[in-house]
Amino acid sequence: MTDANIHPSIILIRDRLHDIFPEIQIPLEVIGWHIRQSRSIEAICSIFATEILSFGQVIDPRKTQNQIEEQTASANTHISKQTTITDDTLQTLYDVFNEIPRDHIENLYINFKNTNNPNWYDDIVNELLSYNVMKSSTNKRSYDQMIIDDIVFIPDEYNRLLAILPDIDPDYALECYMKYREKSSDNTDLNILITSLIEHGYIKLTDKLERLRNERLKENLRNPKFEINEFLKTFPNPLEYFYDRTKNVSESYKNHTYIYLSNAFARISTDYIKQVLNNNNYRFAPSMKQLQEEFYTYHTNQNKKSNDTIVKRLNHRARASMAIPDVPDEIFYKELCYIKHEDEIIDIDASSINDFNPNRALGFWHILATNLNMWKDKLNPTITYSIHDQLSDGRIRLNDLVEYYTRRPFVGFVPTNVQGIDTQSKYKSSRFQWRGNGLLKLFTSEFGIIFVDNETPIDQPYQWIATMFSSTLFTDAGVDLMTRTRQPPTYVLNNFVQFCQEHSIIRSISRNMFYTRENKDDTIHYIKDLQLDS
Repeated sequence: MTDANIHPSIILIRDRLHDIFPEIQIPLEVIGWHIRQSRSIEAICSIFATEILSFGQVIDPRKTQNQIEEQTASANTHISKQTTITDDTLQTLYDVFNEIPRDHIENLYINFKNTNNPNWYDDIVNELLSYNVMKSSTNKRSYDQMIIDDIVFIPDEYNRLLAILPDIDPDYALECYMKYREKSSDNTDLNILITSLIEHGYIKLTDKLERLRNERLKENLRNPKFEINEFLKTFPNPLEYFYDRTKNVSESYKNHTYIYLSNAFARISTDYIKQVLNNNNYRFAPSMKQLQEEFYTYHTNQNKKSNDTIVKRLNHRARASMAIPDVPDEIFYKELCYIKHEDEIIDIDASSINDFNPNRALGFWHILATNLNMWKDKLNPTITYSIHDQLSDGRIRLNDLVEYYTRRPFVGFVPTNVQGIDTQSKYKSSRFQWRGNGLLKLFTSEFGIIFVDNETPIDQPYQWIATMFSSTLFTDAGVDLMTRTRQPPTYVLNNFVQFCQEHSIIRSISRNMFYTRENKDDTIHYIKDLQLDS
């Protein structure tokens, strides 16, 4: 049957729905049946759109109720069978992004894995990292929260608009609808607005989500937030992942890498930067390391007579900075964030002891010595550990109560405390992440046990331990020595000082450690100056 022999309304409805749902075939007889029920074109489109979104197909109203139920059940069963997957990679995504519905993860997995894109896994991670933004952005407004002055809002019309244009941004649709209601009479056909949107274009929800995602990424660049535990959920082995030169990367990633390195090493010729990138298969981390090492070597030898070839690669003047791409590459920025914290993470991991029993650390501790400057004007800082809970994988979470005296104007020293929770790492028993309680819940810090009492019987509590902690928004990285009393055996202090001085990593991080004050008249003494022979 040619279109010339078909009712114009049927053609209009068929073509309109085909533009929105190109994969769905709608029987012309079903469209004709709805027209014979004296329904408007908009109402029919709304019915079809609702059925397609709910069941993946149009329901034939001429069938009996039992036949309709069988039809929808068959469709749902077919979809379920198609998307049932057992795959280690998919299971990993389930475990990492355990707060995201599994059907959403599975749909992404199916769509991306079946493409020819070699970086399909990275694309899935990008989408899942953006899930919270998408989720919050797609929530429709509640009608009872809207204040509309002198404009009649008709929910059925607005819902029909969303049904006919299901890919439209709901906020943009509402704005257009309210303008339409404001300028139109009560009997104006909604089809005028819909036709105008189709002809002149409209803001799609996917475009809005992409814009929000890019804005979020750019905001993260301005105010980067790095939490190692969350990071390791996505990249369990970041060293292997980011330094893998055999892994292919996207053009967006390559562009970001080239521009960043060109700006960071503005005196090195772009030709040489491209050469380094090509040698490292355009991977950012190994390229950055190579350029850093070569540049450091040059500066170390600049006062010596050297034939270092990097001198020949340096320009006399630095280049003007290149503009960062408008569309951020999330994998690149995750890698950049890791590189900025890599040394700190590696240091804590490498310095932490291999065997630690958190149950032996429970109870009351004095922070006897530290290089955290905030303790210089505080008195008698202590920590009390208690069991918070045990996770399903056996890891322990500890309540972390820090108490001390701080000076208040006109009052003197008053007791104060900071509370948080320490979560044990799944990779090392001596590694923890601290997260504050209450208003401090947004703040985290990494720490590891680097020095521990190895004399007390294993069924007894530790009598001394030392921790190494990462930097935060307010403090630098440093070391704490904690003891059960403020007068531990002298040899313990000597052993600790010797340990710090001989450790290749801790030697620099433990500099300027001092004894905390117990009384307001106490003088600050640095621990290295108080060594005594045992």
